[in-house]
Parts: sequence; structure tokens; C-alpha cells
Amino acid sequence: RPGPMFSAKFYAAVTGDQGDNRALLLRYLSGGHIAGVHGTPLFDDGWYRARYEEDMLLVGREPQHRFRSPIEHFMVEGVIRGYSPIPDFDADFYLSAYPDAREAIEAGVYASAIDHFLAELGTGKRRPNPYFDPAYYLDQHPSARHEMHELGLVHPLEHFLHVGYKRGYRASPPLTSIDIPERFAKAMFERRARLAAHEYLISPTRTQMKVAKPEISVVIPV
Repeated sequence: RPGPMFSAKFYAAVTGDQGDNRALLLRYLSGGHIAGVHGTPLFDDGWYRARYEEDMLLVGREPQHRFRSPIEHFMVEGVIRGYSPIPDFDADFYLSAYPDAREAIEAGVYASAIDHFLAELGTGKRRPNPYFDPAYYLDQHPSARHEMHELGLVHPLEHFLHVGYKRGYRASPPLTSIDIPERFAKAMFERRARLAAHEYLISPTRTQMKVAKPEISVVIPV
């Protein structure tokens, strides 16, 4: 991979584009990123726009705009400011869990927690939040390794965000009780709500669905 935020194999799989790695990367950089389809599941356009709404005033296609897409803003300014590209990354947890990351940031080696996480992405071992355990995920779902290799994904979180969540893969050992930070629970609920709405809209049987009393669970993830 030319960088943590782009896998040519994954980009080709989700877009249907063909070409060698260099051609796919150039196509993405020349304008593909504006469409909101990226070379990794680690960027959520909709969530980033909503979370950093004021910054998104700088994003657009008019001459006054500094950035052409949310991910361009993230790569240039967001990483430095410690912005998260997805709701699944908890910077406070990460710095608490990995003192070496905090020390590297204080030493000026990295700009932020997310900067360090992305730099270490290839190890596949760093936990992005308290609720995702990379080692456990791979142990529980051995086929994920092969699928990751086929798609050029290097961290189990990428696989989980791409297909694991939809399949109901467990991302950490079962929990009997857990205190979930409000901002994290809200972000995960918004992600699940968007996915549910999308599945409803594309369902051929949606007109036959009955309205039921919603049930909300904040056991994250399952």
C-alpha cells in the first residue's frame, strides 16, 4: 500500500475499476476521492462531514474552497488536529492504552493519536477503541485473514467495517456490563442507523414492512 488510507485492491473491488496499482491510485487522487468511495473502509464521508461541520465549509468545488473532498481535508489538516476519520476511533482510549503513542506525540514524531494509529496500521495489533480487539477478531473469524489479503487490508478493523459488522461478527469478548462514553455510543448508533436506513431503502420488500416499536442496544460492537 502506498499509504495507510489507500489499498488499490480494495479500491478496485468497491469501484469495479481496472488497472495496475499506480493507475488506480492516480485515478483516485485525480478525482476519485470526490465521489466518496475510498481505498479503505477507514474513512466515513457522512460521519466526518457531520462531526466536523464547520470545517466542511472549506470543502467543495468552487474557487474559494481549499479542499475538494472530506478525506483531502482529513489528510492535510484533520490528522494534525487529531480528527477521527470514523466514529470507531477513540483517541482518549488509544493514548491511555498505548503510552508509547503519547510519548511519540509529545516528542513531535507524530501529530496526533490518529496519526500514530495510521502509522502503526500495518502491524494490525493496535486497538482503536475499548470494544474492538484485533487479535480476538481474527481468532474468532479465521476466514477474515484470507479476505483481508485479497482486498489488501492490513488491519482487522478494516475488515470489520467492510463486511464483518454486516455479518454480525463479534469484535471483542462478550461483556456483561460496560460504561460507554456518550459521544462514542452516539457515533456508533448513528452509523448503525444509517446502515439500517440504507438496507431498508434498497430492500425490494420495504413496502410490506410494518412499523414496529424500535429497540435500541448500546452493546458495542457485536
